[in-house]
This record gives sequence, structure tokens and C-alpha cells, in this order.
Amino acid sequence: MEEYRTRIIGRARAERRPLTCLFELTPTCNLRCHFCYVALDPYKGPYLSTAQVCHVLDILERAGILWLTLTGGEILSRRDFPEIYRYAKSKGFLVTLFTNGTMMNERTAALLRENPPFSVEVSIYGADAAHYESTTGIPGSFARFERGVRLLMDAGVPLLLKCPISTFNEDHLTELVEYAHSRDLVRRRTSGNVRGRVRPSEPLRHRSRPDVPDSRDGVGADLGRDR
Repeated sequence: MEEYRTRIIGRARAERRPLTCLFELTPTCNLRCHFCYVALDPYKGPYLSTAQVCHVLDILERAGILWLTLTGGEILSRRDFPEIYRYAKSKGFLVTLFTNGTMMNERTAALLRENPPFSVEVSIYGADAAHYESTTGIPGSFARFERGVRLLMDAGVPLLLKCPISTFNEDHLTELVEYAHSRDLVRRRTSGNVRGRVRPSEPLRHRSRPDVPDSRDGVGADLGRDR
């Protein structure tokens, strides 16, 4: 796969063609993470219709896009997600999904099992309800997250847990690594430099401290499962 990827990328660069696209399907989310720029309630923000999304996917196919990431907001807050996903797969894209996992259900997991994505990346904010929900601001969201991850693992899809490091969980990294290992997950780590909500009442005070090590130091919390 790596040799193929290198060859494709090299050819695309030589021909000045795009290969990857990150497509934000919705500006809405069911969580209220303190550092996140998404601030709209589910179904209240204006977004593209199903037909408009499919039209954009047609354009991306003609442009030569191979790796397509569907993100939000929370992509599963769209009731037409199954239709959009099937259409994207029919176009031959290698589809990656960004989700918080809390809206995953048996029907969606079955869809992904029958039509495997390139990968599913699920955000994790803490290894227990207290840390997780201090970030998301939604009681009960940790239990729904765990259920979503369990459904994805049972479906056998390529799964990556990734953790934005903020002031709410920067002292909780060891527990996050232990959480990953206890579920047969492999650990990596993302940067802690997250964006905050830009409001006078909510300044960017939730960014991780500068002394928290980044991925080059090998300390853990972009948490992934082997393919």
C-alpha cells in the first residue's frame, strides 16, 4: 500500500492534480466541546442538501480525488448520511470518516461492515466519564461514545481513536494510553494545539500548556487500532 501511495502521490504532483479532499458535511454537532469552533445545534445550521452533496462528489470524482474524508460537525447528525456514504463509495473514493462516535448505531455499523471505509477516526476526550464529559459538556456522552466504539470494533472496520489534548485532559494522558491498551488499541499522539471557541466570554484558555510534549516525544494520545 505504501509503495502504491508513493507512486500515486508522485504522479499527481507531476501532473498538478488534487488527490485528497476533506468535505465538511454539516456545521452542526451534538456535543459542546469547549475548544471546538462548531457551535450550532443539530439540524439548525444551513447545510447542503443530499442532492447538492452528491453533485459535489461528482465534481470531486471528475477532479481525480482518491482519498475523501467526510467530516463535520458530526456527520452522523445528518439523517441522510447512509445515502451520502453509499454514493461516495460508489464513486470509488477511499473514504475516511471523522466522528465522535456517540451517534453510532447498529444500522450504521452494519452499513460500514458491508461497505468498509478506508478508516473511521473517532475523537476521545477522556478515559472516564468525568474527564470525557468535562470536555463535551453533555452528560451521558461517554457511555454513548463507548457504545459507538464497541459497535465499530464488532463491525471490524479500520478504527483510529484520536485525542485533542486540552486543559481538561492534559494530566490524563497515562489513563488514555491504558484505556487504548485495555481494548487492544495501539497508541499514537496528536498535537495539543487546539482551537477554542472565539467568543468574548470564552477565550482560548483551554489550549494545552506549551510544556505538554507533542507527538515527536512519543507520549500518547492519538489512539489507533491496527488495520
